[in-house]
Amino acid sequence: MKQVKSVFIIIALAFLSGNTSANTPNTSSVIFSQVEGLWMADFTFSDEDSNDCLTEFYSSIDFNNLSIKEYNELYIEYIKSKFHLNVDSQMVPLSSGEIKSENHQTDIRFTLSDFPENFNTLHLRLGLFEESQEQNTLVKFIEGDKIFQTVLNRENQFELFFQNTDSTFTEIATAKIQHNIDLYLGLGIAIMLYELNL
Repeated sequence: MKQVKSVFIIIALAFLSGNTSANTPNTSSVIFSQVEGLWMADFTFSDEDSNDCLTEFYSSIDFNNLSIKEYNELYIEYIKSKFHLNVDSQMVPLSSGEIKSENHQTDIRFTLSDFPENFNTLHLRLGLFEESQEQNTLVKFIEGDKIFQTVLNRENQFELFFQNTDSTFTEIATAKIQHNIDLYLGLGIAIMLYELNL
């Protein structure tokens, strides 16, 4: 799994280098996959980037006085606060995470115990380190031969939507969803104005 993550990050960074500014963006990754029939979420972070964002998020806490255990607890609490996974209209929370840090990199594995065995639609909002203007989070879902991968950032509001079929994962365009939301809001405002003029 560690080799798969490394290859994924290298390929994704190569893709990003042609689509972002010359400044190296803050980049994290998460791979969702099944291990012995149970869904897992494997996060990988750069320590330098994540430390800056955590310090900003927990601005009232002096990180110099924290033990490793206390720091890890804040780290996991932060990730959970930024993680919103909805599968077939059911919220799927993260379990308590297993954290490992080495070589200026932090890996955290969460179990997704409530992830349905069979599902149709999935919506994820993952605003990890969105405190950084240039944050990019590489996301990959693997189920058998089916793979879905994308990059979450400010352009897509750190959200993804896709549909699960027998043979593939099909992305539901965020722009289309936003268009529908705007349409309903516009209709609602028009009705309100019509009612006020009666």
